[in-house]
Amino acid sequence: MQDQKTSGAKARDYDLWIIILIVCIVIALVIWLFVSPGAMTAISDAANAFAANITWFFLLVPVAMIVVALIIAFGPVGKIRMGGPNATPKYSFYSYWGMLWCAGFGSATVVLSFLDWVDIVQAPPLGIEALSNEAYRFSTAQSMFDWGLTTCALNLFLAIPFCYCFYVRKKNAARLGDVFATMAPGKVPEWVVKLFNFIFIFVVLGGMTTTLGYGIPKLTACICALTGATNTNIINVVMMVVLAVIFTGSASLGIAKGVQNLTRINMIILYIFLGVTIILGPTIFILDNFVQSFGLMVDNWFSMATATEPLLDYSYGEGQTLFCYCYSMAYVAMMAGFMITISYGRTFKEMIMSCLVCIPVGVWVMFAINGGMGMKMQLDGKLDLLAIYNEEGSTAAAIATVQNSPLGPILGVIAFGLMMLIFVATAMDGTSVVLAQSTMKKVAVGKEPSFPMKFIWCIILAAIPLVMDAMGAELWLFEAVANVTGWPVLVIGIILWIFLYKWIKQDKGIEYGPGSKQDLESEAGKAEAALVAAREAEGKEPELTD
Repeated sequence: MQDQKTSGAKARDYDLWIIILIVCIVIALVIWLFVSPGAMTAISDAANAFAANITWFFLLVPVAMIVVALIIAFGPVGKIRMGGPNATPKYSFYSYWGMLWCAGFGSATVVLSFLDWVDIVQAPPLGIEALSNEAYRFSTAQSMFDWGLTTCALNLFLAIPFCYCFYVRKKNAARLGDVFATMAPGKVPEWVVKLFNFIFIFVVLGGMTTTLGYGIPKLTACICALTGATNTNIINVVMMVVLAVIFTGSASLGIAKGVQNLTRINMIILYIFLGVTIILGPTIFILDNFVQSFGLMVDNWFSMATATEPLLDYSYGEGQTLFCYCYSMAYVAMMAGFMITISYGRTFKEMIMSCLVCIPVGVWVMFAINGGMGMKMQLDGKLDLLAIYNEEGSTAAAIATVQNSPLGPILGVIAFGLMMLIFVATAMDGTSVVLAQSTMKKVAVGKEPSFPMKFIWCIILAAIPLVMDAMGAELWLFEAVANVTGWPVLVIGIILWIFLYKWIKQDKGIEYGPGSKQDLESEAGKAEAALVAAREAEGKEPELTD
C-alpha cells in the first residue's frame, strides 16, 4: 500500500503533457520550415506588424514598471523578507546579483556591448542624421538606455507578483497558470490554467532561443579564429555538446555549487577583460565617452523612453528599443521562476534594487568600455567595423573587435569565447531549472527539480537553435521569435498586477510569512513553525505548503 502511495505521489510530481506538447510543437515547426521555407519570412512579417501597432504601449510598460517597483521597494512590502523575518540569504549579495545578471541577459548583451553602437550610428534615434558626429555622440548613450534601467526593470514584471504569491501568501505556485489561478478572485477554469502554464514555458523557450541564436555562432567563430578551421554546422553541433557538458556538470551540482560558481568565474573573466581594456586601451576616450554618454542618457531619458517618432520614416523606438523590450519580455518569465529560487532570505527591496541599480550600472560600464574601444578603432581608422558589420555580419565584427583589443588576437578571442560560453551555459542552467520547475505541480523553497528533468529541458533548448541554424535562419528570425513570445506575458502580467494590487490592499498592516504573529497564532502556523525549526536545525530551508 505504501509503495502504491509513493508511486502515485511521484506520478503527480510532473506534468509530462507539457513536455510532450512542446516536443510535438518543435517537431511540427521543423516540418513546417522544411516544407515551407518562406514561413520564416511570414513569422518575421507577423511579428513586425504586431510590434508596429503596439509600440507606444510597449514603450510605456518599462517606465510604469520602474515607478511601481520603486513604490513597492520603499513601501511596507519592500521590508518583507522572503522566507520569513529570520530567513538568511543562501547566496551572498555579490553572487545574487551576479546570477541575476548572467541568467537574465545571457550572451546577447556581451555581443551587443561591442557592437550596438554600430547599428545606432547608421540608424540613430530622435531624427539625428546617420553617420554624423551627433550620431556617434548619441550611440553609446542610446545603448546604455536600451539595455540599462528600463530593460532591467522588466525582469521584475512577473518576479514581484510571483514572489509575493509564493513567499508572502505562502501559496505553492511557481507557474504562470498556477499563480494566476491563485491570485484570481474567482475560480479559474482548468484549461485556462494549463494554457497559461504552457504559454509560460513557450515564452521562456523563445527568450533562450534568442540567446542561443546570438551565442552559438560567436562561439563557433572563436574556435575558427583560433584554429583556422572553416565555419560549419558540425562545429555548431560540437559547441552545443560542449555547452551540454558544462551544463550537465553545473546542473548536477545544483545552484549553490553550479550556477553560482559559473557566475563567479564569468565575472572574473569579465573584470580582467574590462580592466585590461580600460588600462591599456584608449583610456581617456573611454572615460570621456562614458561620462558624456551618461549625461546624454539622463538628459534625454524621457525622449528615448517614448521615441515612437510617428512623423519620421524610421522610428528607432519601433525598431531597436522595441526589440530590446521584447527580448527582455521573453526573459521575464524565466527570471520570475529563477528569482523565486534564489531570493530566499532577501527582502523585496533588495531584489528590486538589485535589478534597478546594480545590474544597470554593470551594463553601463560594460557597454561604455567595450563599445568605446570599438568606436575608437573606427574613428582612428584602425578598423572599419561598420564595413565588416555590414558586409560580413555581427559575428565577424565582434571577432575583429576582440582580436584588436589590448589582450591581442589570441587572448582577446579566448577571453571573449569564455565569456560567451559561460554566459550561455549559465543562462541554460538557470532556464532549465525554471522549465523543470514549471513541469512540477508543487515546489518548495530550497528544493531544486531533479537533474534528469533539467537535462531533458536542456536537450529541448539546444535542439531549437540548431534546427534554425541548419536551415540558415539569420538573427532577424530570432528577433521575430522574441517579439512573438513577448506579448502573451505582457497581457497576463498586467492582469497579475491588478490582482497583486488588491492583495496588497487586503494585506495592509498585516505581516505574513513563516514566523509572523498571524502565522504562529494559527494551529496550522504552529505546526508549520515546528517543521521549519526542524528543517533549519538540519541545515535545510523550509518547504512551503498550500
